[in-house]
Amino acid sequence: MTQTMPAPRMTLITLGVNDLKLSTKFYQEGLGWPLSKISNDHVSFFDLEGIRLGLYGKAQLAEDAHAELGENNKLQLVPSEAQQLPFNGITMAHNVNSEEEVDRIIQIAVKAGAKLQASPSKKPWGYTGYFRDPDGYFWEVACCPAFPV
Repeated sequence: MTQTMPAPRMTLITLGVNDLKLSTKFYQEGLGWPLSKISNDHVSFFDLEGIRLGLYGKAQLAEDAHAELGENNKLQLVPSEAQQLPFNGITMAHNVNSEEEVDRIIQIAVKAGAKLQASPSKKPWGYTGYFRDPDGYFWEVACCPAFPV
């Protein structure tokens, strides 16, 4: 009997955050992302093109996943502390169509409270820069011809 494999898909990325209101404000007001109507006082969702971003309290997300918070994941970090945590092995990317858009989005994020991690620069695959959100998550903003939007 041959088993049919499920279709490959990713529909939601949930970030465990230290302060739901602060993080929601960063993405909604700072980056201008529309808050989904299904959001509530306990979780925020942003409907992006092809995927949904969720924000959920870090302790609640760890409990939901039956996971323990490590020493570097104290529950109540302020943005300046969270943005200094070591690299956790994951980045999220926001691809755009031009180098100018990369520069503009990085500037918007920093103005909204993000920490500039790597200034935009040319790479063999395109043009890219990184910022860290208030919880220390790494975001790449890139113009990459191999990933047109």
